[in-house]
Amino acid sequence: MGDEFPRSIEEALNRKERPRPAPASDQPGFYVDIRDKPAFLLAAMRLLAGGAHVSFEGDLSGCDFSLILESSSQETRTLLRNTAFPRKDFLILPLEPQTIDVVMKSVPPADLVRKVHHIQIEKGGRLELGVYDQFHPDTSWVGEAFSAELLDSLRAKTILRSWERAPSRGESMSDDFVNYVGHPDMHDGTIDSVERSGDRALVTVTGGSGRRLQLQFSGVREVVDHRSIGMRLYGLVEMITKEPWRRFVFANWDETDDARLEIMCDGFSYERPAD
Repeated sequence: MGDEFPRSIEEALNRKERPRPAPASDQPGFYVDIRDKPAFLLAAMRLLAGGAHVSFEGDLSGCDFSLILESSSQETRTLLRNTAFPRKDFLILPLEPQTIDVVMKSVPPADLVRKVHHIQIEKGGRLELGVYDQFHPDTSWVGEAFSAELLDSLRAKTILRSWERAPSRGESMSDDFVNYVGHPDMHDGTIDSVERSGDRALVTVTGGSGRRLQLQFSGVREVVDHRSIGMRLYGLVEMITKEPWRRFVFANWDETDDARLEIMCDGFSYERPAD
């Protein structure tokens, strides 16, 4: 399997890749077609720096992050790996005003364009930038921190070719979106069973590849289940809610179907299928 990236949902499923995050419908964000990749990333980091983090995923062998303290290769609730197989290098860096220049110098421009596959920036626990598939325009998205005026300015400077407001992905995305969670094989999977015992719930899903996944929810406060068995999934979405609770929505692939499953709990884990 080469380093080229899929241009269709079917190809993405074969590669076990996570679909791009869909913005919340009340704050949909924008899709961007980026011309000058280094200049766009610099502008984005200057806008979002302060209490933020940036993640890079791909071939990072040519990058030198040795001068940046507090880097991590561990996923967080907001910044996740986006390619399950083949596994890529993955690193999260603090994004503060004083670290911007160091981060930019750590990634050679040629590597940024050709070898870094996915870039994400979160600020305050909310995903504000997702640039995937080597800056492909179909999978590059920014949040509401990027105003239309700013995007027009970047287009006037030829940093962007174009931008457009992103549509919502149906009623299930009506609250504040955090991120897609769980194994990427859930994309195009189906729900097999939903079991609840005390304050625990177990959801079994047959993934898009045919492998079975078990999702475990602990400290369950509420389960909203309406005809969910057999529901085809776009993915598992975590929504912002009041602490200490976490809200998970199983996004229905068919937006015209009223089947739904939502779980409010304080803990989540899943059993990874064997490769």
